[in-house]
Amino acid sequence: MVLNFWGNYWNGVTIFSKGQAALNSNPNVTYQTAKRALLRQYQLAYLKPMSYQNGYGITVTQATAKKYHLVLLKDNKHFFPPYQGAPLMKQRFMTQHPQIVKSLKKLSGKISTSDMQNMNYQVTMQHKKAAMVAKAYLKAHHLLN
Repeated sequence: MVLNFWGNYWNGVTIFSKGQAALNSNPNVTYQTAKRALLRQYQLAYLKPMSYQNGYGITVTQATAKKYHLVLLKDNKHFFPPYQGAPLMKQRFMTQHPQIVKSLKKLSGKISTSDMQNMNYQVTMQHKKAAMVAKAYLKAHHLLN
């Protein structure tokens, strides 16, 4: 059974590991901490992340910002922890469905922040179906068989 395909490191660390991990601005360190804690405590497998940062500005696109006179600030002081999306599933599901896992692993390091902003824009502002937007992206980037 898949609990949630799209998690993020910090939520994985703080929510699932009962908030016992220290904040770390290094995405690799945070990912490894979350991966170990989730496996140990909940038998959850955490695959490698995609490229985008799922921070507070992910839903804001240039068109949205311009429409509402918004300025998207960069977190150059690394105040917020890394928020990269990554597939999350039960370890049992991972071993029972290797083909699904193989497909999900193709997303590792893919989907940039601007790609995700564009897809969010299509769904929220253009009212396209999320499944259709995702499918179009996967096809365009040769991630579907």
